[in-house]
Amino acid sequence: TTGVITISLKNTTEIIDSVMVNDILGKTIQIQTIHNSNANIDLSAYAQGVYFVKVKTAGSEKVVKVIRK
Repeated sequence: TTGVITISLKNTTEIIDSVMVNDILGKTIQIQTIHNSNANIDLSAYAQGVYFVKVKTAGSEKVVKVIRK
């Protein structure tokens, strides 16, 4: 991605509680509380590289690797 990523849940009855962005070293660089089934995360202020986006819902947690170009 070059900037904003969009996160959408397949199950629209689920709600995203929070989104946390970590850099390649594991340092948390952004946390957002969402309370919606969709979220937009702006990575344009960060340097190019690999980031890990952790999406938490009430019942689960998933980490996605994102490459900022």
